[in-house]
Amino acid sequence: MHNEGQFKKLEDRVNALRARPSVGVFIDLDSLLLDIEEALDSDTYENIGDPDIAETIIRVAQASGRPSQMVVYYSTDLARDDEIEHTAWRSRNITTVSTPREGYTKEDVNLPLILDAYEGAVEGKYEVCILVVGQTDYTALARRLMERSITVLMVSNYPPNRRTLPRDNCAYIPLRSLFSDLSRSTVDPDDFDYDQLIRLLHESENRMPFVGVRYFIRDVMWRLGDGFKNTANCQKIFQGAKDRDLVEVYKCANVDPKRKEVSACRLVRKSERVIEVIEEVERKTRRSSDDDRPVKVRHEGTLSTENRDSQPAVPNVDPIL
Repeated sequence: MHNEGQFKKLEDRVNALRARPSVGVFIDLDSLLLDIEEALDSDTYENIGDPDIAETIIRVAQASGRPSQMVVYYSTDLARDDEIEHTAWRSRNITTVSTPREGYTKEDVNLPLILDAYEGAVEGKYEVCILVVGQTDYTALARRLMERSITVLMVSNYPPNRRTLPRDNCAYIPLRSLFSDLSRSTVDPDDFDYDQLIRLLHESENRMPFVGVRYFIRDVMWRLGDGFKNTANCQKIFQGAKDRDLVEVYKCANVDPKRKEVSACRLVRKSERVIEVIEEVERKTRRSSDDDRPVKVRHEGTLSTENRDSQPAVPNVDPIL
């Protein structure tokens, strides 16, 4: 059978997916932010936003198996909407559980996390539990989960007590190591070459009916270099482009008519700098297309049609009989 090899690859792929365990992730954001501030220098901490934290935790979960239940717990001031970027978590299918800061105690976050994590274990929702808990001690919860044969990964600044948590079924992930990539480089909006962003957005506009702001920042701008693995850097440079009237944001109808309109971005085509960069891109494109044209090759003993009329006429001589 000709397709036997393909079916075997498909079977191996399905078996590999089945072998990946389900993963539950529970995040104590208040403790996590304190740990990040303690673990990293002040400049790096200022450049790390909720999107970066969420993306990093998602990568840990995906490396461990199939994320099935993900929840972030935090305290908030109800008078301020910018206390936490809800969309940074919800857009990644992470459930948010908030507690009013007025009259807040640490147990207001600890107890819901502990109850939800243990309830999920009892209901069999996950086989691996990732506790992103910062400095807070969740040793008792981890021990109870391990009694139910669940593998526990603890993300913190401090390793758990090995006398109470056996090493064979509990792993410790240093918090500093997760955010080391984000702390390597920052980008200064005043020193950035915005011609790169203009070319990148011009290319995106040519490929799609519209370019979503969130899509461009999260999924496209990383091509600008290592510093743009940090979402905060991407947002900073995008805002810099807006401040310089190179990019504008507008509302656009969603591709799915059932969903609300989205924020899209496009180049300000009246900007002299944008016009200059686009003209340069188009000149290079025309030049490369001209270089790719096929070249006419003359073969020996043949006369090209281009010079045929310029050749001297051959006299009409009767053949010798």
